[in-house]
Amino acid sequence: METVQTSSITSQKWLKATVLLLTVGMILGVASTASAHGKKKKGKAIAIKTAGLAVYPGEGECTNEEGFTGPNGEGPLTEITLKFTGALEGCLYAFPQSDSYECDEETGHAVFREEGVEIFAGTFDDGDPNTTRDEGYGTIGTTYVYEATFINCTTEPIQISGGCDHPFVFGTGTGVFENVKGRFDIVDNIVDGVAVDFPYELKLRAR
Repeated sequence: METVQTSSITSQKWLKATVLLLTVGMILGVASTASAHGKKKKGKAIAIKTAGLAVYPGEGECTNEEGFTGPNGEGPLTEITLKFTGALEGCLYAFPQSDSYECDEETGHAVFREEGVEIFAGTFDDGDPNTTRDEGYGTIGTTYVYEATFINCTTEPIQISGGCDHPFVFGTGTGVFENVKGRFDIVDNIVDGVAVDFPYELKLRAR
């Protein structure tokens, strides 16, 4: 009888302790949920994989009012300055460092290749309205390699393909781009042998 009674008392104590723990857990859970709904999340690592569109800027757009310069103090090449829309909102300024153009006279095919550095100035959108990590303006440096192919290179070259990759240079980010890693890749949208706009894919990680 004493063994049964001890077991019963022990079971009752365990049950009370379990109920108490569950109650505390429920209270903390409710408080945590209420807190989460009451304010935006900060300091959370985010990852973005999305698409957007870059275009040639209109009059008065992307005029480099900030005064960005390249490694040798040169200004950006305005002919390839781009305005970004979508996940990235802002302007991309390019500073070519080298280029080459090889034309095969027998086939009429040519390849143009250009390498350089860039500065993107603007913002990004992580697609989550509950975070504040993407709020604000900033800049970040990239390197790039652009390659395009042409036909009729001996007469009037016609572009048939083109694209470039732009990895972020970690450590160059300021403002909203501080501690950002990733890249964006562009493909030329070619109409009648001319690149008219530039769809891009963005891969970005930030803390």
